[in-house]
Amino acid sequence: MMEPLGKNIKGFYQSCPKNKIIHINQDLDEKEKDFICSHELGHAILHAKLNILFLERNTFYVKNSFEIEANKFASQLMIPDNLIKEYPSYFSLEEIALSEGLPVELLELKFKI
Repeated sequence: MMEPLGKNIKGFYQSCPKNKIIHINQDLDEKEKDFICSHELGHAILHAKLNILFLERNTFYVKNSFEIEANKFASQLMIPDNLIKEYPSYFSLEEIALSEGLPVELLELKFKI
């Protein structure tokens, strides 16, 4: 569900008795919305009974195991296994991330670098 969530909330997963709802801040750019949706879907699947707000500006520095698991889930969902092979070998991970519009930390999680 896209909705205004203010400056500090990017999105969150809500578990209700009959529904699971992912709320996403409508003011984010499209790539960030994709990431937040993937991250919150990770919570919905991996942590189905929890309601966890995605409050951090940079969630890759969050040490909470639930957030780390949701980030790993998002990296697996969003990034094709062969992405790095599509770029010349001289491209750095940072350059690939920039070209793809993804946080470098997401690529690091995906490829365990």
